[in-house]
Amino acid sequence: RPAVRTLQLLPAMAVARASRQLVRVNAFVAPRVATRPKPPAMSARGARSMASMPSTAGSSGRAGRDWASSAFVAGAAVAAAAVVAGSSEAHAFPGLASISVVDEMHSLPQLYSRQTVYDHLCELTATDYEMDDVMLQWRKARAAYELAMVAGTPAEKRQSLLREAYRIMKRCITLDRNNFEIHRWTGLIVVALAEFQTAAEQVNASFEASDEWRQAIEIEPSDAESQHLLGCWAYDQAAWSWWYRWYISAVYATPPDATWADARDSFAAAERIAPGAWKKNQLMLARTYEKLGESERAAQWAARALHGAIATPEDLKTHAAALELLKTLSPDRYQDAIDDGAQRALDDAEVPVPVEQRTDGFRGDPVPATVEGNTSAISRVRKLIE
Repeated sequence: RPAVRTLQLLPAMAVARASRQLVRVNAFVAPRVATRPKPPAMSARGARSMASMPSTAGSSGRAGRDWASSAFVAGAAVAAAAVVAGSSEAHAFPGLASISVVDEMHSLPQLYSRQTVYDHLCELTATDYEMDDVMLQWRKARAAYELAMVAGTPAEKRQSLLREAYRIMKRCITLDRNNFEIHRWTGLIVVALAEFQTAAEQVNASFEASDEWRQAIEIEPSDAESQHLLGCWAYDQAAWSWWYRWYISAVYATPPDATWADARDSFAAAERIAPGAWKKNQLMLARTYEKLGESERAAQWAARALHGAIATPEDLKTHAAALELLKTLSPDRYQDAIDDGAQRALDDAEVPVPVEQRTDGFRGDPVPATVEGNTSAISRVRKLIE
């Protein structure tokens, strides 16, 4: 009976999967229709190839858009009907809003522990028809990375999680090379894995991480986070002493040749994309200008870093560091900042504490119910259909 029920659900699963993908990439579907390789033949469990776009080498762009629109409307209608009806099928496979629920959990560490997020994604990707879903798989790798980076995680578990995350990300890249978020998070995972590598492997990992961030920027030039990460990479490499560079080049490999100017350019690019949105990026700009001997500009950026709101634990640390740096660079600007309430803002700041750091016994909220959590997403889908 379970096998028969699964066969009955396959069409709905395939269509819902197609619609979920189209929600994120609908705007890019038509240009890729003519160049997408021909899908494999239908197999016993291959109904999900319905979600693959057929090759239409001789079709027009309009035909591709018509096909994409039809598949999107049909898939959204099936998934929306299942969710609204509250049927068991809505829980049998991740619905249209599974990704949005996962992203919400990811963005609220004060409510959802990293272990909960990781376990939830393991459940979502355990079924055969979701094992090759890139949108879920790279988020699973991200969750594994964040769980590994939780303070107090044993080294053996951290290494295992990071290797799992790296393996998943490399497979995701082979399936979708044009997702800038995959490249960005792959770079972060590569850097974290360097802790368990030899000096030569760490040099190679440094090149690999920077290449991933450059690819992310090439795919999405407005990705401020990848610009910032590339700046941090250049800043760290520029800080290497001459004797360490000589040692690495003589014994292991050619070290990266990043400079303070490279770091400045990347941080400045991130600031142009998202001006004033990231206190840490402004602090890094100040530190880089200090290294370049431009104390006045360094003081200006340190002062700017004190203007943004303190909303996260990272903002709290950044604000304190910027205040200390400003005190060293320009006593007059530092006193002005104190008069403007920079120290008071630091003392009065209330930031959300991640679940793992709570001391009151709170262990985090459970995973949001799929049906109830999908209401807003389904409303948006209905508007798109209309």
